[in-house]
Amino acid sequence: MLIVFCKECGKRINEAEVKSGKAKLVDENQYLCADCQFAAAPPPPSAPVPAVPASGTRPATSSSPTLARPQRITKQMPARKTSAGMEATMRADAREGRGDSRSKTSNMPMVMIGGSVVVTLIAIAILVFSGPSAKPPDAAKKTLPDTLEKPQDKLAMIPAPKPAPLPEEPPKPVAAVQIPNTRENSNEMEDIRNDLAAAKLRDAKQFANATPPDPWTYKEKLEAVASTFRSTPAGKEAQALLANLKVPDRPAPAPAAAPAAGPGGTPNTNVELAGGTGDWKTVIGPNHMDGVNAACREHWMVNEGGLELKPGVADAGQSAVDYGDGEFRIRFIPTKGASTFFFAPHQGGDGIVGVHLYRPRLDPLAGKEHEIVFVCSGDKYSAKLDGSALEIENSGSPRRGRIQFNYRDGVVRILSIDYRPLEKR
Repeated sequence: MLIVFCKECGKRINEAEVKSGKAKLVDENQYLCADCQFAAAPPPPSAPVPAVPASGTRPATSSSPTLARPQRITKQMPARKTSAGMEATMRADAREGRGDSRSKTSNMPMVMIGGSVVVTLIAIAILVFSGPSAKPPDAAKKTLPDTLEKPQDKLAMIPAPKPAPLPEEPPKPVAAVQIPNTRENSNEMEDIRNDLAAAKLRDAKQFANATPPDPWTYKEKLEAVASTFRSTPAGKEAQALLANLKVPDRPAPAPAAAPAAGPGGTPNTNVELAGGTGDWKTVIGPNHMDGVNAACREHWMVNEGGLELKPGVADAGQSAVDYGDGEFRIRFIPTKGASTFFFAPHQGGDGIVGVHLYRPRLDPLAGKEHEIVFVCSGDKYSAKLDGSALEIENSGSPRRGRIQFNYRDGVVRILSIDYRPLEKR
């Protein structure tokens, strides 16, 4: 293995450079590297004619101005020689006409220049034909447009296109809907209201004819019709009767008397009856909603410790079972503005028996707790409001039925409905 160094720069010259001729032997075991040879070489002549040695490299001829690639001929380098051997070789070269060292020196720069040009052309061709993929990743990234690096920034600057107008569609046919005739319904409801008002006024007149000594109850009935059914013909007639009615102050309540026969001979006044025995049992109340008939339970709600009608509902409440003889108590608190309050211990197919309180009687009771106690014994009945006797409305004298309760306008809060049986005799 041959290891030498450049005489000028001291750079190591490998064996391949020595064999290829890139390193020049200038003295015994002294070489010049290619760079130092190029720096020390004289400028080339204007029209150099390269010599063609007996053995070596012959440049290829071409009509093109571009230098042709030289053909390389591998030459076996001679073995290491001594100084005496070098002298003998030089004398032999002189005899054989191989040229002096000056001619060899002048040929070497041309070969190096031609090789450099060829290498440069090859590098340019590689760069041109390799395309953008030959660029390093960092350089390729720098040449990319900003729209590829941050598309969201560029897209935000582009105004959204206006949507194209939708084609007009012909109107779809609407299915025929049967609209109820509200005028007919309104007229029907008005007729029902007029009939009810007329019945109430007729009942007041019948009471006045049957019990002349009690004009005060007659006045209360007229006031109830006039305030509840003001716009009906019966309400207007009740207002006219009240304007002409002269009633003295009510005397102190007298003891209960025997029932007076009403129209048709049916008892319609209070009688004194013995009450029930034992403790009261609550059958309907905030904690006893199971005592209310399931058909009407959904119309009532619990509020402030009592039962009230839900807003917009006017359905009466009813017990879930029938009751016979016994003592019934309803505890309630009316509010100002309630026009009617009704309580019936027996209501069924045989008839109904109960009491009505109208606005003139309810307004003084507003805001406080009160109770009605009703006793049913066969076809005899007794009713009291806070201990004072009440007029009983009886239709059919039922001996058994369901409890019923209701009110109109304002609120009448039902605290509880209690029951206890009568004493057996």
